[in-house]
Amino acid sequence: ACCRIDRCDTVHLFICHMPSMRGGATESQWKRDAAKQVLQHAVDSVLALHPVAKIIVMGDMNCGPTDDIVGLHNRMMSLAQQGKGTHKWQGQWTCLDQFYTSTTLDSVSDVRIYDAEMIMEEDRKYMGLKPKRTFAGFRYQNGYSDHLPIVMDVKMQQMVQSQEKMTITKISQKQTSMIMCYQRVQKETFLPGQNQTILILCQS
Repeated sequence: ACCRIDRCDTVHLFICHMPSMRGGATESQWKRDAAKQVLQHAVDSVLALHPVAKIIVMGDMNCGPTDDIVGLHNRMMSLAQQGKGTHKWQGQWTCLDQFYTSTTLDSVSDVRIYDAEMIMEEDRKYMGLKPKRTFAGFRYQNGYSDHLPIVMDVKMQQMVQSQEKMTITKISQKQTSMIMCYQRVQKETFLPGQNQTILILCQS
């Protein structure tokens, strides 16, 4: 998707859900490699036309974070090195959900993992906490997801025009938050639902 944010600038968004590791991480790697090749081709096509394009790739990559898309930087690597993650499996946290950004966004954006208490539950088998998932087998447990949401804050420069002269009179800062989540918080915050990806753009 390509969008303009409140007359600020053009941002190119790629939202992905890569093939799972079902059947084994090594045995299924070829599927993710094939999907990454399609994504790389799309990113290359944007950068060929606009070398300084603002690009965000986001989604469930179903693998740990690496800088494996040429021209983009995986923003979750530093969080993974701190032992943080978005998915917990047999007591181990992994950053399956990731952001990639082009160099033009690296210095004006921050990423974090949303781990509010209300979307977590006690991990009785491996200790600590884990995401409160929607279903445990076939049993509905009034949860949200087995993945935690990831959040990116981006500061964009907005060009404000004078109503009288219709020329640029000043440049102000607006902060745009992008939240990617899966089958998340009920009621007014996010919508529940299996395998649902929601992108929320909010400005302050």
